[in-house]
Amino acid sequence: MTDEDKVENRYRSALHGATPGARTRANAAGSAFSSVLSALTNEAWVSTTADAFSKTCTEMQTKAGNAGDSCVEEMTSRYSREPAKVDPSDYRATWY
Repeated sequence: MTDEDKVENRYRSALHGATPGARTRANAAGSAFSSVLSALTNEAWVSTTADAFSKTCTEMQTKAGNAGDSCVEEMTSRYSREPAKVDPSDYRATWY
């Protein structure tokens, strides 16, 4: 099949369209605990339990941010590996 017979890779287009939203959500995940950590830093709760809670929140915020970043990286990487055009019978030609 010649390139002229090929059609848009709609899967690739869907990845491209979804990436900005995923990036926004990744940023939100990375700062999900910011308000709690700010309050704890400003001594809203002072105790050894609060210290342990703060440490756990910091770890969870890091993990959430890393997971969000990994998701965006995978979407971007997958997009770059996809061909712009595919055969009309390819499942990516009719991706929703």
